[in-house]
Amino acid sequence: LATTMVYLFGMLAFGEAFLAWWTLGVTVHQSVLFHTLLAATVLENAWTTLQAPFTGTNRHTVFALWFLAISIVGILVLKPTLTILGPDGAGWIAAAVQAVVLVATVMLAARNEAR
Repeated sequence: LATTMVYLFGMLAFGEAFLAWWTLGVTVHQSVLFHTLLAATVLENAWTTLQAPFTGTNRHTVFALWFLAISIVGILVLKPTLTILGPDGAGWIAAAVQAVVLVATVMLAARNEAR
């Protein structure tokens, strides 16, 4: 969690400038896309960290099935979202998928611990 916070604050402070440099100016003024993808990355860091004990003990199959289902839904709504919101839509979908996976991970972990 601490490294995720360092990453988050570092990217908030320097990320847009770094992204513009990295892409040779192609992604300048893409603030919404940058911030939604940053949120998606932070959410992914959270759920992968929470799943580590289950993955390490080979009890991750249920997580994989949920991830597959959520990812398929994300892919299906991506095209209409891109049509409406453009590239920013991809960031919103990425963040939404990661948020749903995080919620599913918390719920499945709690249920698995109760057994």
